[in-house]
Amino acid sequence: MQGKSFGQRMFDLLFWGVGVFALVTAVYLFRVSQMPKKKGGKRRGGFKFNVKTIAAEKGAIAETLRLVGNIEPLKSVTLHSEVEGVVSRVKAREGATVRRGSAVVFLDRTDLVLKLKKQRALIDQAKASERRMLATFRRDKDLWRRASRLFKTKHISEREWIDARFKKEASQAGLAEIKAQVALRKVELNMVLRDMRKSLIRAPFPARIKQLHVERGRMLRKGDAIADLVSDRGIEVRLLIPPSHISQVNPGMKVWLTVNTTASAGSSGNKKRHLATITRLSAVADPMSRNRQAILRIKEAPKGFVPGLPVEANVIVREKNDALVVPKDALIRSGGGWVVFQVKGGKALRVPVETLAEDGSRVEISGKVTPGAAVVFVGNEALFPFAPVRVISGPGAMPRRKRPQKSARK
Repeated sequence: MQGKSFGQRMFDLLFWGVGVFALVTAVYLFRVSQMPKKKGGKRRGGFKFNVKTIAAEKGAIAETLRLVGNIEPLKSVTLHSEVEGVVSRVKAREGATVRRGSAVVFLDRTDLVLKLKKQRALIDQAKASERRMLATFRRDKDLWRRASRLFKTKHISEREWIDARFKKEASQAGLAEIKAQVALRKVELNMVLRDMRKSLIRAPFPARIKQLHVERGRMLRKGDAIADLVSDRGIEVRLLIPPSHISQVNPGMKVWLTVNTTASAGSSGNKKRHLATITRLSAVADPMSRNRQAILRIKEAPKGFVPGLPVEANVIVREKNDALVVPKDALIRSGGGWVVFQVKGGKALRVPVETLAEDGSRVEISGKVTPGAAVVFVGNEALFPFAPVRVISGPGAMPRRKRPQKSARK
C-alpha cells in the first residue's frame, strides 16, 4: 500500500491544526463567558464550572437484571363461520370493544327460517303417523291376546294364533320405526336451530376487534375467517432471557415494567412504570436464539400498556438496605471503569468507583466516597481533576446575594 504524497500530508496537518485552533478558541470563549463581571462590564475572578451536586447516601436498592420483551394480549382468537350464508349486517368495526356474547356479524336467516318451518311440519307429520301406528299396534295386541286365550281352549287353530302374533309383532316394529323417524326429525330440527344460533357470530370473551375480514353482502362458507379478536382487559408480557441469565430468573420475582408510549422514534416520551410478578417460564428455550421466555400475566392492563408495544423490564434479583447510592448521572466513564467527581474546597476531585447494582436512575457504588459527600451529577461531563467549580444547587451551594432594591424616585 503506497504512502501519502507530500501534498496530502500537508493538507492533513493543516486540517488538524485548524480543528485544534477552533477547539481551543471555543474553550477560551466559553470560560470567559462564565466569568462574573465587575461593575463597569469587566470580568473578575477565575473561571469556574457551574455544577449541581447531590449527597451520596446510604439507602435501600434493588439489584436488577435488565431485559426486553413484548406486550401480547391475554387472549386472542380468530372467529370463523360455522355455517354458510350471506353477511347481512356487520355490527362492530375494527377497534371497537365488544362484550362477551355480543354479536359481531349477522348472517342472512331467510333460508334457515324456511328450513325450520319445513322441519317442524315434518315432525308434525311423523307424530301423526306415530299416533296412527300406535292405535294399530294396540288393536293387534288385543287381537293377539284374545287369540291366545281361544287357542288354549282349542276354539281356533294354531295357524290363526300364529297369524295374530305375527300381526302384533309387525305393528310393534312399525311403531318403533315411526318413533325413530320422529326422533330423526327432532335431530334435524335441532340442527337447524343450531345453524340459526351460529348465524349470529358472537364474541367468546370481552375483547377488542383487531381486524375484520368480511363486509355486508359477502357469501361465507364454512371455515371462512370473520374477525380477529384480542382480549380487551388482560395482557401478557413476554420477556427474553439470554442464556447467560437464565439461572438468575425464577417465577415469583418482581419486575418493574416500562413501556414507551411515544409514536415517534428516537423520542423519550412519557414512560409508564408498572410493578408485576413473573408468572411462569417457558418450558424450553428458543432453538434459534437460545433465549428463554419469562411470562408475566396481568389481568388488568395498566394505562399505556398496549399489545404490540415493546417493553423494558428490570427484574429485581436482590434487594439491599445499606447500599451507598448515587444518581446514575453522577457516573462518568473513564478508561475501562467509572469515576465520580466529589466537591471539596471548591475543587472537583475525581474518585474511581465500581458499580454494584442498578435500580432505575440510581446506582450502588463502592470506592472512596463517604456517605454525605457532595457528588456532581449535573455539569460533570467537562470536569477534570482539581477543576474549579461553583456549586449552584445541592450540598456546598453558595447562597445567592440579594440585590439591593432601588428606592423609588420621588
